[in-house]
Amino acid sequence: MNVRRVARTAALAAVAVVLSIAVFIGGSVAYFKLSRASDFGRQERRLAMLEDGDAVLLAGMADSPEALVTSAGGLDLPWNRTRVVATHNSYHLRPGALRSFILGIAKPAEPAKLAYSHRTLTEQLDSGVRSFELDVRLRAGRFEITHVPLVDDRTASPDLELAFRELALWSARHPDHLPLVVLLELKDDWMVLDGKLEAFDGPALGRLSGLAAAAFGASLFGPGELPAPVDGTVKWPKLRELAGTVMVVVHENDQFRGLLLELYGPELAGSSLFTCAPPGSPDAAFAILNDPADPRIPEYLDRGIVVRTRADADTAVSSAQAAAALTSGAQLVSTDYPPGGPAHKSGYWFSYSGTLAVLRP
Repeated sequence: MNVRRVARTAALAAVAVVLSIAVFIGGSVAYFKLSRASDFGRQERRLAMLEDGDAVLLAGMADSPEALVTSAGGLDLPWNRTRVVATHNSYHLRPGALRSFILGIAKPAEPAKLAYSHRTLTEQLDSGVRSFELDVRLRAGRFEITHVPLVDDRTASPDLELAFRELALWSARHPDHLPLVVLLELKDDWMVLDGKLEAFDGPALGRLSGLAAAAFGASLFGPGELPAPVDGTVKWPKLRELAGTVMVVVHENDQFRGLLLELYGPELAGSSLFTCAPPGSPDAAFAILNDPADPRIPEYLDRGIVVRTRADADTAVSSAQAAAALTSGAQLVSTDYPPGGPAHKSGYWFSYSGTLAVLRP
């Protein structure tokens, strides 16, 4: 009898544990979805306020990237002589306690790597950032900005179309700005966490190209407008000719690059989206070389390719890596800690000796 009672008690306890876990998981997922939905609402309200507001012209300020480059004679140099501070995962908000707890169960080291946040796109632009990275997923037919579904999806800019509109609005109000580079990392991992996520295919990339064209209009500078390479070297127009433009680049990925080449041909004529390609390729213009000590960087720069590298990663900051990024010559140096934004716990932030733009020698 006692054995049966013990067995029954153990069974009930097991059921209670299972139910508790199920309730915890279900409640967490519901909370995650509600907080994600609130991000969409806040983005819509912020954009409406920006559209109703007045422009704050910054290009004439003595310490703006535009003024710094102009004073150094950069307007009459090819644009790829200009270097700017870029932000990595420019949309990201640090996960809250519950998301961090669940992330830590699966990957104990992950919460610490994600412990950084960025200001809104407009706030970053106002402070001098001129290059951004957005992680894009296709969900229920819409392009959304998400790092990891459910567990690391908080952002001030969840809707890509609205993010484009925010960038386009700032661009229109600052017509002489340095070119803005928007790097799109198309993501198809962790799809198991959200049944509404879809894989990118050719038609989806065509729609993405159309979205960029519609958002940026005449300010968009696409691959078809880039002069043909000369002896295998990309020849960028002068900065004076590219002032006020926006370039949209798909992050390095052989699959997506192949789909774009199938859609638009080897030189991407008619595409709104640049690819990342090695020197000598017909579509070569941009490259991702995240290690600032990568020995390929000098070759890529000599061939006219615009290189994105990183000054820091995974919230680990290093004076050696930051110094290597400064001396690399890469035009887009990405950081999680731009001046004016939330600093690293050590007080670190990255810049070119206090400025957000400089000319390459």
